[in-house]
Order: sequence, then structure tokens, then C-alpha cells
Amino acid sequence: VPGTMTKNLGLDPYFLLPASDVLGPAPYDPGAGLVIFYDFLRGLEASWIWVQLMTGLTRDGQDTGGATALPPALCLPPPPAPGPMGNCAILASRQPVPRLPPSASVSLVCELQAWQGLAWTREPQPKAWASLVLFDQKQRVLSGRWRLPLRALPLDPSFSLGQLNGIPQVGQAELFLRLVNARDASVQTLAEINPASAQEYQYPPP
Repeated sequence: VPGTMTKNLGLDPYFLLPASDVLGPAPYDPGAGLVIFYDFLRGLEASWIWVQLMTGLTRDGQDTGGATALPPALCLPPPPAPGPMGNCAILASRQPVPRLPPSASVSLVCELQAWQGLAWTREPQPKAWASLVLFDQKQRVLSGRWRLPLRALPLDPSFSLGQLNGIPQVGQAELFLRLVNARDASVQTLAEINPASAQEYQYPPP
């Protein structure tokens, strides 16, 4: 009975989560803004013990002011699942971005820093970076589950996606995140963060 099935599914919040394709571009409320969920990293080098992500926004390739440091994450053995070869790290961080005017020239820029070997007492060293355009040409949030190859330094926020794809990847390192409208954030908070589910994330559209 359809009604019974719906009722049973309602007991498990994971059944209520939108599928990746439901997280497509949607009308944007500039007042409420958007939320970025940083889920995990895959393909990390074996010598990296801890990693930390520094995040910021750019408009037309220019920094809009201020970088945010996510909490350091311990590097873990690779999960027994398809995906990039190398260690993983669970970020499990969310970053609300309220009152952000929509524009196809606004990008998220992330720099990956790492501590290697016994160097925990020192400052982490920059290792790689990634960038993601946040809005499409219709000023809608590019909602979705995205996997971003981490590129070799130096960081250049003015690069287009095409130019980014021409920069060597650092090993097989990738950042896995979700980009959602603020109104969808409470539902997305229920999502399980699992580095074994890399296949549920897509590469950004060209």
C-alpha cells in the first residue's frame, strides 16, 4: 500500500534526503543565502598526517575579504570503496554564507594545507587548491554534491574551469562537498558523511 510505504520511510531520515539530481539549480533567496557542506577528502598523500582547509570567496577573480579555516582533520586509511587512491579525511564542516548577491562571477576557493610526519608542532604547509563557481548564468545556486580535483599550487582564483582542468592534479586528491540553498540546509544536515560514497558526487559542469 503506497500510504503504508510512505509512513515507514518516514521513520528513517535518510530516505527523506534529496537525491543528487534533486539538488539541482533552484531559485535563490539572496537574503537567506546558501550553505556549503564540506564532507570529506579522498586521494590524500600517505605522508600527510593532518589536513586543514582554508576557504574564501572571490568575485571576478578578486578576493572578497577574509579566509575561513576549517578545523584540522586527521588523515585516515582509504575506505574499501571505489574512488581516488590514497588516504581520506572527514571534514564534516558546514559554512553558511548569508546575504550573498548572486553572480556567475562568484567562486568558492579552497586551499588544502597539511602537516607531514612529525611536523605537527609547526605550521601546516600549503599543498593544493580547488575552485567552484557558485551560481549559474540564471543566478541560481549550483546546488549539488560536487567533487573537486585538488590542483597544484600556486593558487590563482581568476582561472576558469577550463583553465583549472589544465593544471596538474596533486596525486588523486579530491574535495567532496555539497552546495545548497539555505532553505535546504536543515535537511542536508541529516546526511551521512561517508568517504566510501564518492560515486554520489559529480564533477562540476563545464
